[in-house]
Parts: sequence; C-alpha cells; structure tokens
Amino acid sequence: MCGKAVLFYFGAAVLLAPILIVSVAGCGDDESIGPGNSSTGMFTGLLSNEQIDARYSTTGCFNHYTYEFAFHGGRPGQVDVYHVIEEWQGQDGWVEIDRDTLGTLILSGNDLRGLDRLIRYYQHVEGNGCTNVDDVSFRHYRDGELIEALSFTDATCRLYDHPEVLALTTLVRRFDQP
Repeated sequence: MCGKAVLFYFGAAVLLAPILIVSVAGCGDDESIGPGNSSTGMFTGLLSNEQIDARYSTTGCFNHYTYEFAFHGGRPGQVDVYHVIEEWQGQDGWVEIDRDTLGTLILSGNDLRGLDRLIRYYQHVEGNGCTNVDDVSFRHYRDGELIEALSFTDATCRLYDHPEVLALTTLVRRFDQP
C-alpha cells in the first residue's frame, strides 16, 4: 500500500466505515512526488464551482496546532486560512474552543502545483519515528456536493525534506503566525 489514504463517505450526519483507496496514481513511482510530474491534480484542476476544505493538526511532546483551509477554485485560486484553537478535555480529546481567521491568500500556479505534490507526498509516505504526528484531511466539493475525501497521518518528520512540496504550514507562515 502506498501511504495511508483513507476515503470516507459523509452523509446524513453519519460517518460510515472508512473505505481504503486502492488505486493511487503513480504508486511506487518516486518521481511522482517530484517536479517532473505535470499531470493535472486536485488543486491545479480545481474549477470555479469547486472547493477543497483541508484540516491540518499536528501534535508532539510540547505542541498541538490545528489549522483549517478553504481552497476556492477559479483563476486565481484563493485560500481562506483559520487557526483553530483547541483545548484538551480528557476523554473528549482536543475540543475546539475558538477560531481566528488569519485571512485570504491568492495562490500562484507554483503554489497549486506544490499542493498537488503535497497530496502525492501523503499518498506515498510510510513509516514513523517522529514524536510529532500530523493528521491531515481534504474534502473536495463540486457544486456543494462532496466528491472526494482523503485523510492522512504522517509521523515521519520528512515533509520538509521535499522542497517541491507546498506544506500547509507554509501557507500559515505567510501570515507571520506561530
């Protein structure tokens, strides 16, 4: 299996059992992460009637951060970025207590290609060994209807070894936030 991609069906407020995605394009091809791959991806192919909602949470020994992103299709592409403020509440885990709107960014073609590479990175990532664990999900909507949902866990601390990838935290840093 390449990565830990999981597909969920959301309907009528019921989350059904996860279904493993079994056909991942370029699976096993190391070049699929790199800059040579020019196929249209989830972000570069995003149409004006589409939106991708992403959620990124990272937890380590001394940190926990959560951000949400609303990517809007069309040209130019845009993303609204939110800092989700959470508090640990025992059995309930991390619970949202507030959120801050960081703002909206205009995305370049390079940004969109880097986000496509981010998806491919997560589809291929394997292993662990890091005390930080990143949980990332993407929900792709067309005309308000969910058409695809992906969820990934990365415990490798190797994302930043791939400069061709645009990490979601890079978008956050554009607002000069911690």
